[in-house]
Amino acid sequence: EAKAAPQNQPLSQALTRNPWCSSGYDISGNRKLERLVFMRNGLVNQTPGTPARWRVQNETLEFSRDGITWSAQPLRLALSSTGSPVLQSHGKEYRQCD
Repeated sequence: EAKAAPQNQPLSQALTRNPWCSSGYDISGNRKLERLVFMRNGLVNQTPGTPARWRVQNETLEFSRDGITWSAQPLRLALSSTGSPVLQSHGKEYRQCD
């Protein structure tokens, strides 16, 4: 299990609490669904996509394909107008899902 420094724990806990989903439409009008599952062991399952590693360093989310090279991800955790948590990254919004 990945260990988080105290200042990183709130973000880590928010990410692992539930899966996160983003939906939209491609240029052809087909519905696209993206689902992220952040696991406490430091892996993230991406649908579609391949599993990767994740960690929170200095309150910043980082991803790695190989566990050696890490890249910071633009991420903002906010509340929607209804008070639900929303992740904003790369121009997409992710909401908690099943």
